[in-house]
Amino acid sequence: MFSSPYNPSSSDYMIVIPFNKEDKKFSRTSYSSSMTGGRVSSEEVNQVLTLLDTITNKVPNIFQVMARLMILFLVPSLMILVLTETWKCYQPRYPIAMLFCYGLACLIYILVRTNSQIKQAKNQIQKIIQRVQPTFEERGLRWNIPLGFPHYTELLYVSLILKHR
Repeated sequence: MFSSPYNPSSSDYMIVIPFNKEDKKFSRTSYSSSMTGGRVSSEEVNQVLTLLDTITNKVPNIFQVMARLMILFLVPSLMILVLTETWKCYQPRYPIAMLFCYGLACLIYILVRTNSQIKQAKNQIQKIIQRVQPTFEERGLRWNIPLGFPHYTELLYVSLILKHR
């Protein structure tokens, strides 16, 4: 869920900081102070990334989502199948239809819930960035939460972006 082969690469006006799905942390090796001409130290960027990590740790990964789906779907599925056989149902399509509807409802619930958790994390991260943004803007840099969140985040050179417009 957090790993994406389509992360953009860093450019002259943007530093892309990818999310490491194994550690559930943003990569610390993708930034060095020489990339910004010494405007911001690695320590300062690491402090911000540590704050972002505390929020992204709360968002479930693909394995957690699949485990939830399995628990919500498999346990009732087994119950319905066992009860269908036990009751010697004369209309076997009804339990199967119920099972299909239940499975679809579980899938929708999990997808909506996961999407909601990502949106909540994005809102919390936006608040953190608003707190630290003035310090970085004084140095000509700006944090950005892209559409690809939580796959990566961006540190932009504000002065270079304004020149390109």
